[in-house]
Amino acid sequence: MSTRKLNLKRLGSKKVLIVDDDVDLRESFDMVFRLEDYDVLSAKDGAEAMEILGKLSEKDLPDLILLDYQMPRMDGVTFSQLKARNEKLATIPVVLLSASGDKKDVQEKALANAYVQKPIELGRLLEIAHHFLHRMETSKFSFLV
Repeated sequence: MSTRKLNLKRLGSKKVLIVDDDVDLRESFDMVFRLEDYDVLSAKDGAEAMEILGKLSEKDLPDLILLDYQMPRMDGVTFSQLKARNEKLATIPVVLLSASGDKKDVQEKALANAYVQKPIELGRLLEIAHHFLHRMETSKFSFLV
């Protein structure tokens, strides 16, 4: 993991939703993002993430979703397609995390703004999140990592 801290305090608190069935990974991401002063929500799969999002007011929605591709109950593709059809959720950027699959094909299927191959160095994941949360707030951008 990168030893440099991005120091996002001055940029205001942002909220990240971490959706992954791997509890250890979810907890690691949670810890790292909280250390960078993000507010963090987490879900074990797409179904639980939809339940969480459905209970939030628009002002409490996450600013970014980190989404695993393969999960039980509801996978990343199904979640993303449902999210895209929901007017309240459609504009939240999604970074898709996957250990397998063709990057471009997987990213397009999941309607993701970015695709990250697992395993990922946590510092790099923070940089990607920073990009979406603080530099690209008013425009769409897509890239492969």
